[in-house]
Amino acid sequence: TLLNLGLVVSNQGRFEEAAGLFRRADPIIQASDNPIYRARNFVYLGFDAANRDKFADALRYAKSAAAMWRDLIAQKKSGIEELAGGSEARDAMRGELAHTLNLAAAMAWRTNDVAYAEAAAKEALGIIGEEHDLPPWWGPDVLMTLGDVLAREGRLREAEESLRGALIFNQRLF
Repeated sequence: TLLNLGLVVSNQGRFEEAAGLFRRADPIIQASDNPIYRARNFVYLGFDAANRDKFADALRYAKSAAAMWRDLIAQKKSGIEELAGGSEARDAMRGELAHTLNLAAAMAWRTNDVAYAEAAAKEALGIIGEEHDLPPWWGPDVLMTLGDVLAREGRLREAEESLRGALIFNQRLF
């Protein structure tokens, strides 16, 4: 709850207040046995850093979170399902990974790491295409990120296709 509130406050540009909320959440997260909270903490800190235009920091948080999600997905322990609240735990964590990769791609694009940005966006898009119970607007979000990356690379035809796909997808959704 504190992480979510911190991000909402950060989204409003109230960065000092958000930092306080993230600081309050940290000891709770560190004391928890649930590794999902630590991964999610890095994602939220990444979005907060992006809100503050600290794109390199946001990329660092996103890459750390992505590594954590990958580790959680790779775990074979049955207990991980209990930590995530059900038998669909692996699929849900793959969704979290896709969401995190989209953040990483957007931040890599802003820090001129275009190769990583493209790879992360394409991986996120692949995961979103495979998982069926994810928020439907994540697909267009990733297509927008990929379009931005491709445009930065000068691959304008591909960028246009990606951005057009995002537009069509959003029109169907909303």
